[in-house]
Amino acid sequence: MLMCRVLTAFGVPDTVVAVERVGRAWSNRMWSVRTTGGNFAVKEMLNPWNDPFWREWLDEAISFEHAAVTAGVQAPRLVLTPAGEALVDVEGRTFRVHEWVTDAVPCPDGPVSPDVARAVARDLATMHALRAAPAHTGVFPVPTTTTCDGWTGLVTTLRQVGSPYADAAEFVAPDIAVVRSWFDQRPATEGRQVMSHGDVDQKNLLLAGGTPWLVDWDVAAPWVPAEEALRTALPLADWSEPAVVRAFLASYAEAGGEVVEPARELLGVDLIIGIDWLDRCLRIAAGLQDADPRRVDQARAQAPRQLREIHDQVAIATHLPRWLSDRSP
Repeated sequence: MLMCRVLTAFGVPDTVVAVERVGRAWSNRMWSVRTTGGNFAVKEMLNPWNDPFWREWLDEAISFEHAAVTAGVQAPRLVLTPAGEALVDVEGRTFRVHEWVTDAVPCPDGPVSPDVARAVARDLATMHALRAAPAHTGVFPVPTTTTCDGWTGLVTTLRQVGSPYADAAEFVAPDIAVVRSWFDQRPATEGRQVMSHGDVDQKNLLLAGGTPWLVDWDVAAPWVPAEEALRTALPLADWSEPAVVRAFLASYAEAGGEVVEPARELLGVDLIIGIDWLDRCLRIAAGLQDADPRRVDQARAQAPRQLREIHDQVAIATHLPRWLSDRSP
């Protein structure tokens, strides 16, 4: 049995009692594995981006995860092999394992509570305070404006293949151009980036007794702290609850993070990453990029929502200070 062999490779001597696939995982595959000695989260690591430095990136991410958890960030304990390794290869597949968080449930979609936002903000401030630098900076992807620059061409191609998303893609073209301008206007980042989780939102949070636990550290990478703080606060608020954003930023500063003056330029990188992902989904959904049937179904489900979101998010970011000043609870 595969899960038995994986846990054996990690030095777990227990007998496997039950295995259940966890459905929320997208980029990787996840199982809940119950043994006679405990419960474990077993993740098969995939490379959906076909990144040539994927394994080296994982090594850097795992090293930072260990440092952050040691510093007090609330996250599941990483299981290591007897030789101290966090990754094992079994049957030509790569796995990592964490202890299962007892009685935890996935964080629901939609705005989190102010208390959850404050707790996550304190953890983010703890990560940034480490001022951690990667051993190899060249393994991380670098955001560019390539997708924005090619958006008109993408719309033309979508029309040529009869994609049902062509009209919506053309509708958001002005939003894409605006995001590109914000990306160009962001302050210089030289010497300001630190290692951080890089993907803190509802899909990567578990709640146990009302306390958030941060999971899925696989894309940890260097970030400018103010940019990551703002791009974390807005999704936690589901881009709909200014009070949650205010609670997050206040708690982040109180915990030692910098005081973030909300500015649309700080969202340039986050929105560029979202546009890159949207471009990928549109190409897969239209048959312009090869993918397995599961990825195609996911892309077709995600593309319409992401097209709506980029338009709505640009509208909010354009007048961000005014939006945040809404004093409704």
